[in-house]
Amino acid sequence: MSNSVTLHPSPNHPSGGFAIVRVSNPLGLSQTARISVYHMFMERYLGEHDWQPDSHDFGPYEILQAEDPHAIEFCIGPEIVNRVEGFTSVKVEVGGHPTTLTWPENILQDESAVPYGTIYRPPEPTEPPQQDLVGQTQDAPVAPPPEPEVIAEPPAPEPEPEPTPAPPTPPPPEPEPEPEPDTGKGSPLPWIILGILLLLLIAGVVYWFMFVRDADGTDDTDTTPPTETETSDGGPVLRPPEETNCSVSYAANFPQGPLAALVQLADLSDEGNCEPPIDDQFALRVIESAAAGGSAEALAALGDVYNGFVDDPIIEGRLGLALSDDAAIAFDYYRRAQAAGATDLSAQLGPLCDGTADTQDFLLIQDRQELCVP
Repeated sequence: MSNSVTLHPSPNHPSGGFAIVRVSNPLGLSQTARISVYHMFMERYLGEHDWQPDSHDFGPYEILQAEDPHAIEFCIGPEIVNRVEGFTSVKVEVGGHPTTLTWPENILQDESAVPYGTIYRPPEPTEPPQQDLVGQTQDAPVAPPPEPEVIAEPPAPEPEPEPTPAPPTPPPPEPEPEPEPDTGKGSPLPWIILGILLLLLIAGVVYWFMFVRDADGTDDTDTTPPTETETSDGGPVLRPPEETNCSVSYAANFPQGPLAALVQLADLSDEGNCEPPIDDQFALRVIESAAAGGSAEALAALGDVYNGFVDDPIIEGRLGLALSDDAAIAFDYYRRAQAAGATDLSAQLGPLCDGTADTQDFLLIQDRQELCVP
């Protein structure tokens, strides 16, 4: 059975900046643990100062005993928490075992938090011990040697003062230049003529755009309305212009919801009419963007991805998106979906509640008490 890593807010730091890393089945971990964070989209590791291509481990961190006897916990600080945004897809590696997950949004950042948690601290420098002199005790002061007698030298003779130089003769005053005769160079007439020509040019351009161009029908503005197609159930769906129909922002803000947009874009991609192709990573970006905008459908879909007891037919079935199963994250997304307006999640919560009925995890027990119908 492999390690499984989950992230939770630190109850001792409600203002943010810290998080609890929980590792189930902690094979090879005893007293301390190290952790690395890999950004799935940027393909970079989190380093001391920035995201970098080479792997970097933070720690070691002191391991805390979790309530679950088959798990361990340790606390990470702002050296990691303040640099990872919510909904970011990352790969977290602890003890040589990687886990792919989405960084929870409820782990808050706090710029005033002070990093802590590592085991190693450099020793403070100490003063070298004083050595005792032979024949003297430690408290007996050592008498300083007598100062040598200074013999005063005879004063040096004063130098003779130098003669004062004569003041320099001032140069003769330069003659004032005679005023040049007025040649008419400062006349404003050329500028007036130039301004009149410029106004005539602007008026001609405006006349051409307003009258000649419209009369000739040379307007290059594309006024083609969006193409109207029909879905499988006969309902009309407007297909957007070509420059926007395969973008993340279009799908995340689709009027019929992000899942309906992904189905249509997947059909276009199969026909070769979408660039880039619609794949699992594109679907994840669409769902995360829609969830950040408060879409109840997107939040419920993210809960389905982490729910190991149900399979979403579009996200996981059609587009093949697969993330590590995590019941705590699934419960959190379903809770947020209900807050955003989702009314019926029984098809998802039923299997999840049945599958976690025997859990001993304190957080899962709280989730079940809140979301599972007795």
